[in-house]
Amino acid sequence: MPTKEDTMNIATAIPEAVRTDDFRMLINGDLKGSNRLFEVYNPATNAVIAHAPEATRDDLDEAVAAAGIAFKSWSKLSWDERGAYIHRFTDVIEQRREELATMLTLEQGKPRHSFATREVDLAIHWLRGMADQRLHHEILEDNDEHVVEVQHTPLGVVGAITPWNFPVLLSLWKIAPCLVTGNTMAISVYADVHALVRDDRQGHLPEGRSEYRFGRQ
Repeated sequence: MPTKEDTMNIATAIPEAVRTDDFRMLINGDLKGSNRLFEVYNPATNAVIAHAPEATRDDLDEAVAAAGIAFKSWSKLSWDERGAYIHRFTDVIEQRREELATMLTLEQGKPRHSFATREVDLAIHWLRGMADQRLHHEILEDNDEHVVEVQHTPLGVVGAITPWNFPVLLSLWKIAPCLVTGNTMAISVYADVHALVRDDRQGHLPEGRSEYRFGRQ
């Protein structure tokens, strides 16, 4: 059982991912900064631990446009191909599990072992499950005169905004089903999901499939 001192040590130790003070948005496969920044605070100390870019309307338009272009090819992949991409992305999340949990504690004051690590583990479990999901065609009627069949097809670009309380889990809660069903997404995320932005790139998701932008919420 971690002591109060252990929790404070975790909450005040700045991990390497934040130490760079270089949070970026992911738009069309590129990490992009902004002329407008907002401060990210450690609630345990009220110290500024990083600065995150504040997205503009132009950034949003660029992200949606890039997601629209990516949709044309992403939607044509098979379910198995899209699921494989999500599994590879999840592999990277698993490799950086401890770093993500530390960042959650640092930025939110969330207890490391009972909440932060648990949130990351739930996100990993969700990603694995969604990567293996399939929507099959459904035959409603089949006779000598006609066949009535329900087919599920990708719709396009999905817009999403995630809250602050479970930023990793709730972001991936939206991203995973969106991508596996052949859609793309432009999402406004809480600042500590910056690590997911880099994991997205390292997980080899094709450019434009998920666009991350930051903003005050």
